[in-house]
Amino acid sequence: MTEQAPLRIVVGSDDAGLQYKNALKKDRENDPRVAHVVDVGVGSDEHTAYPHVAVNAARMAAEGKADRALLVCGTGLGVAISANKGPQQIAGRARAAPTVECDGAVRTRSGTTRTKRRPTAMTETFLA
Repeated sequence: MTEQAPLRIVVGSDDAGLQYKNALKKDRENDPRVAHVVDVGVGSDEHTAYPHVAVNAARMAAEGKADRALLVCGTGLGVAISANKGPQQIAGRARAAPTVECDGAVRTRSGTTRTKRRPTAMTETFLA
């Protein structure tokens, strides 16, 4: 069996998915299967619309600058639709895509973020 080369991962989110994206990023930075992680936004002080973030991540994957992209927005659907506008991309929610995976993060009234899955569970089969 041949050993897989370390992966180049790009992560991105909108405001609603910021905490979840940061958790995904931290997990991937500590994963020996990952060479490096590039964060295309948003940052804690930014309010960039998710379509820009998703398209930038999809372009990086299409251009060979990243092997995988992990995108998070309020439902996961908006970033999936936006990423699919990029060339040669198939993006979807929850393990549906070979290159770009999207998930939702819902901000509650108290300001905390609730996610569908634990970050590690989201990416474990995605990186396999």
